[in-house]
Amino acid sequence: MNQHLRAAAAGLAGTAGYTLLSRALKARAADHHESVQPVTVAAALTTGAEVRPRGPLNFALHWGYGAWGGVARGLLERRGLSGWRAEAAHLAVVWLPWRLLLRAKRGHRTRPSALALDFAKHSVYVLVTGAVHRGIRQR
Repeated sequence: MNQHLRAAAAGLAGTAGYTLLSRALKARAADHHESVQPVTVAAALTTGAEVRPRGPLNFALHWGYGAWGGVARGLLERRGLSGWRAEAAHLAVVWLPWRLLLRAKRGHRTRPSALALDFAKHSVYVLVTGAVHRGIRQR
């Protein structure tokens, strides 16, 4: 299998971990609030329109971003990063652009607790993606 496809598959596994954690936390949350979905941010930044946060476009953006993040993880490794340095760089590559997009969205304010939760979910994504990437590479 092509190395970029392997990396994308690792990213999809990380996205699955992120999604499962998000759903579990949302189900347990006492102060349930609607999470910000990729499609709502993209629509607000490009057209200013409000769109339905659930649907096929959001699904494609969520999983596509995860696959792209897996490819980014593979590229970081090709540049010689491994271990905690690769994980930290990968977290910066996938989390910071998302935070910047949210910051650019008018009227979006992030509570500290929501920021910490977002960081934790993206950290799970990075750790799962890294572990799967290493497992696939060693085969």
